[in-house]
Amino acid sequence: MFRNFTLIFIGNFYFLSLVTFYTIYLIHNFYGLLNFLWVITILYNQ
Repeated sequence: MFRNFTLIFIGNFYFLSLVTFYTIYLIHNFYGLLNFLWVITILYNQ
């Protein structure tokens, strides 16, 4: 029973870390996209 609980805990921890990394990755890509659009706007308006 204790081993089962440990496996569930490790599984949940792995899932949470995966979701956290994925969220950080998406936010990072979103900011990169905004930066890219901002640069294009500046170049286009020159």
